[in-house]
Amino acid sequence: MNGSVFIASNEWPLLDKMSHTNFPPEPIARLNKMPDTDIAWFNAGRHPAQGIIANSSSTEQAIAGGAIHTTSSLSKAGSSTDVAISVAQDGTGNALQKSYRHTKHTLGTSARHVGKALHPQQNPEKPQ
Repeated sequence: MNGSVFIASNEWPLLDKMSHTNFPPEPIARLNKMPDTDIAWFNAGRHPAQGIIANSSSTEQAIAGGAIHTTSSLSKAGSSTDVAISVAQDGTGNALQKSYRHTKHTLGTSARHVGKALHPQQNPEKPQ
């Protein structure tokens, strides 16, 4: 009922009723000293079931936060992996092309040198 305008109406006696309490002064004094995040019990003491219920909200928020962070991390890892694979693919392709050209050139050069070293005899029956 926080912020409800009808409470301030002169036609509605709830304002007077809400300004007075039937609770003893000790619980009211304890309530006024407590932080808003604490659980206010009429009877002070241990309330294990209620504590577990109150902590379950924190656990739920932590699990939800963990799921969000995991999703974000997996997305980022996927993007980084895609980039790394693309770079590796380009680098491997370039290296293979370069290696092929060098191997082809080296084999051609080697074949020419072997041919010169052997001084093949020309067959007189075959015209050049």
